[in-house]
Amino acid sequence: MEQTGIVEECAGAMARVKIMRSSACGDNCAACGLCANKETLIEARNTCGAVKGDVVVLNMSGGRVLNAAFLAYIVPVLLLVAGAAAGEYVFGSENAGILAGFALMAVSFIALHLFDKRLKSRYSPEISGIARHGSDCE
Repeated sequence: MEQTGIVEECAGAMARVKIMRSSACGDNCAACGLCANKETLIEARNTCGAVKGDVVVLNMSGGRVLNAAFLAYIVPVLLLVAGAAAGEYVFGSENAGILAGFALMAVSFIALHLFDKRLKSRYSPEISGIARHGSDCE
């Protein structure tokens, strides 16, 4: 996955880069109005020595994008279903199954939050090149 952005701030080996979010709805934002703010700031590993104002190319392997999506979306749903089935089997009640499912899903979100720093460094995009030096380079 490759995208371009503008470096807003540098801090050590990381940089905050402003990117334009792409729209899944075909950029027809008047239809639903959900895409009011198309710019977002992300943290990226600054391996190219980019400075504030540089237009940079961000890169993240497709496998890492899929792994991150799996952790964020699929694992909680799997734990919801497993908890619901286990709760209903153990307690013999549909309501207990529902509570157990939501409890396991909550555990997955808490675990993701606790491991966020470690996961963020592994699943952060990397500045793979400088497309154009900015006008306010230091």
